[in-house]
Amino acid sequence: MLTLRGRMRCLALGRPVLGLLLASVACLVRSEAAVAGGADHKNQAAVHAGSTALHALVRGGARAARGAGRGAVHSADGSLEVHAGSMKSGLVRSSAYKHRLRVCNAYPYGTPLDIYLLDYKLTEFPMAYKVCREFEPTIKSGDTLEFKFGEDVAGTFVVSDLPARDAVLVLVIYRHDAVSMAAAFESHVFTHLLNVQIAVIDTYRGPAKATLRIQDVDDAATSRSEELRYDTVVAVNEGHYEVVLVGSDSETKARKDFIARNTESYVVIRVGVQPHNGKSYPQELVVYPETKPEALEMERSGTERIAGQVGLLGMSLLVLLTMA
Repeated sequence: MLTLRGRMRCLALGRPVLGLLLASVACLVRSEAAVAGGADHKNQAAVHAGSTALHALVRGGARAARGAGRGAVHSADGSLEVHAGSMKSGLVRSSAYKHRLRVCNAYPYGTPLDIYLLDYKLTEFPMAYKVCREFEPTIKSGDTLEFKFGEDVAGTFVVSDLPARDAVLVLVIYRHDAVSMAAAFESHVFTHLLNVQIAVIDTYRGPAKATLRIQDVDDAATSRSEELRYDTVVAVNEGHYEVVLVGSDSETKARKDFIARNTESYVVIRVGVQPHNGKSYPQELVVYPETKPEALEMERSGTERIAGQVGLLGMSLLVLLTMA
């Protein structure tokens, strides 16, 4: 069984995307598990953990930082225990805060995934590969999330720390490498902001190389395109875009429509595997949550209507004051 423990610390993070820089705040924890077979490792586990923090100066004098904790264990027969590296935060969750949990199944496998919080089954229906889902359980420090494919336990994630504010917690389960069937997790915590936030995650395992880009749709007034670097959190303006996966041969491998709405937090995930043995799954893109273009247009129409009404009210007041 795979056990991952991660403490989460909120850090300021931001970078320019499509020529625009919007600061964002995110909490990041990345945890991985590696399996090495062999008789010498049977019923034994050696845990290695570490943590890193990267700091960068962003335009306008704001600071951007990224933190990641990693843990790896070597064992046999799928018996795993991993303690992820962490950055101490001392944050304690209050019941006054709302924490939403989003889980993405990026593990290429024919059997769908079930998730349990302690003894409670969160998934009403199992989650197939490439499916993401949102839950609103009451989560506290020390809770255990268990991931199962049928009756087989893929791993567990132990919550160590939660931010003392409203937040969206994202957990992605994926395949650790192309050799073993070991699982790995990546988690991100988004705090509530007015702008659009995007976590960019690469879970593909195989020899293929590809770059992820975000660009304006074909019928847009502008034609901008910029790279989305893996393992980063970025911010963009609200709008209608598409994300495109471009291979080393400059051919498009996958593309996905992307509707970005203010105050929402998204994940864009490159998925797939080309294993040494077994079934291959092609490179694809997963975007979550997905918003329909009509919803963005309705939101914009509502904003414009309210702005127009405010403008008319201002003009009426000006006329009344002039008459007085």
